[in-house]
Amino acid sequence: MRSIIFLSVAFFMPLSAIQYDIDNLLKASQENSAFLDAKNLQIKASGLMIDQARVWGNPTLSGDFGGITQNDISGFSYSFRVSQPFFFPGKQKLRAAFAAYNQQLEIFSLQERKQLIQFNVLQAAYRYKLTEELLHHFQKRLDRFKVLRAAIAAKPLVSPEIRAQKFIIESALKNSERDYLNLQRELAVALQSLNVYVKVTEQPELVLPTFDGIAPLDRGALLSEVATNNILIKKIGIQVSQAEANSTLLSREAYPDININAYYDKDTGPFQEHRFGGGVSLPIPLFNRNQHAVAAAENYAQAAQKEREYAVDILKRDFNAAFEEYLVAAQLIEKFPVNQVESTNKSLQNLTHEFMRGRLTTLTFADVEQRMRDFIVSAYMAQMAYVNAVLQIALYRGADDFSKYLAKQVKE
Repeated sequence: MRSIIFLSVAFFMPLSAIQYDIDNLLKASQENSAFLDAKNLQIKASGLMIDQARVWGNPTLSGDFGGITQNDISGFSYSFRVSQPFFFPGKQKLRAAFAAYNQQLEIFSLQERKQLIQFNVLQAAYRYKLTEELLHHFQKRLDRFKVLRAAIAAKPLVSPEIRAQKFIIESALKNSERDYLNLQRELAVALQSLNVYVKVTEQPELVLPTFDGIAPLDRGALLSEVATNNILIKKIGIQVSQAEANSTLLSREAYPDININAYYDKDTGPFQEHRFGGGVSLPIPLFNRNQHAVAAAENYAQAAQKEREYAVDILKRDFNAAFEEYLVAAQLIEKFPVNQVESTNKSLQNLTHEFMRGRLTTLTFADVEQRMRDFIVSAYMAQMAYVNAVLQIALYRGADDFSKYLAKQVKE
């Protein structure tokens, strides 16, 4: 049975408030995103550069006009010339292919940004929601110790036991106030992080699943996916291909372009002449065959391949570190199940009643109360650690849809 528990809303929310689940958050984060719009414009620009690489060179048109005098007879001289360069066969295609690699890099960068947005949005949303829930429990703890402080204050401070009770309760209350303020700060920071991508209300209503069981992941299968689907590896692969294409292009650049020209001349002097013709100019690659640039490009291509090998090793190392965090987090959510938080709170209430009736000593009450509070904190921290680990793995393996990937991480 799928074991998903939906977090309840901790604070009062207006009926008109928008509920955000994972799908809504991800959809809203990618709508009207300046971060994504900028990359889309860069993709468009790189496409235009591909078209530009295919464009023919411009023809050159020149003309001369002047006077001519011969044997005291004057006239005019006209001259018109036109030339058209023709690229060496294959150059335009190679230049367009080289520019196409830039566009592929931009497309992968767009996917990378989409993944990063999904990662940040889900992380901020869980950070906010789990902190909100924990803040709700700490509010109950504050209320509980305020009641206890009032009860202790009503007793005369005549015995060491009463004075000890007062000191323990006052210290616990101050510590609770400190933790409560820190949680309020954490909640505000999480909301600001979420608002970078989704313009939510001051108290957004987030409906997010939590986990009390896991669907074990196959480390070997994931490593294989990381080596092939990770965006960084894909981008380095494109850079390798681009470096190889650049080497081919530079070797082709050694062959000169052909320039075809035509001319027409006319003299209207005493001996009228008409001259016309054409020609071909072809630079001879005698001294410069671009050989050093080609050799450099080949070295760059080999360097890019080595960079890819190194990047794969580093990526595997980082992925394995993230997977170890996942394994620990998976054990923690089983040891500190979040579905036992409410029952722990009820036990805390009963414990407080027993203490108020004098059936528990102050030290026993303080020790048990602290342990129960630690369990509640550990339960929410385990949830956050598990979500972070799963999102990290999804990021490493190049997942396109984090919502589907996250939904799979529970037991059937």
